[in-house]
Amino acid sequence: MFDNVDSFNDDHKKSLELYSSLVHLSLNGFGLRNLKHFPKIDTLASLELRQNHLSGSDLGDLKDLYPHLRKLKVGENPIKSLDVFKVLVIIFKITTFRMDLEN
Repeated sequence: MFDNVDSFNDDHKKSLELYSSLVHLSLNGFGLRNLKHFPKIDTLASLELRQNHLSGSDLGDLKDLYPHLRKLKVGENPIKSLDVFKVLVIIFKITTFRMDLEN
């Protein structure tokens, strides 16, 4: 169901929303290009999005999807500016932020 996914569709979203008590979600290496149709999971505290193709322009959308997010890993994505993270630091009480610049 999640093979060669560059963006989520409604089926992906609905499938993941069945896990309403999920605390950690790892989507490393999926090839994601955006966060459209991402599932809303109120309990999610840790999200890994490493090794995708995210520009960072839609990371602000995470605030509505994951109100309890405390850990975000986005390393190895083509994010060009750290400015996209300023809003996240203000909105969330992020305790761990990781953006690896090397493998």
